[in-house]
Amino acid sequence: MEQSDIIAENIRIIRIIKGWSQEQLALSAGITPSYIGQIERREKTPTIGIIEKICNALDISMVDLLSIHDAKGDSPRIKNTSKQSLEEIRQVMLEVLRDNKLINCSSQAIHTEIQPKTKGES
Repeated sequence: MEQSDIIAENIRIIRIIKGWSQEQLALSAGITPSYIGQIERREKTPTIGIIEKICNALDISMVDLLSIHDAKGDSPRIKNTSKQSLEEIRQVMLEVLRDNKLINCSSQAIHTEIQPKTKGES
């Protein structure tokens, strides 16, 4: 993963962890919401000045922004956020997705069991 991809992903992750919308981050950083979206979608590469504004808004250092997401999956160092690591958050999200899939599968099974039988079925 390239450094610009890491920056974009980390901005998105930290923003979501903080519970902020792109608009909230943009307002706090003094840039436009569309530019935040373009950065997160990797359509634009932010300048050092923009990265500094975003880091100040998120209350993290530039070093932290570059080191939060790495190949090893090391825990992040994010100020004023949950003490859970990104890996723990990912695990919880996966469990929720699995639970939703099980619920959907159960609902489909129940729906199938409730369906009236057609002629010829036993």
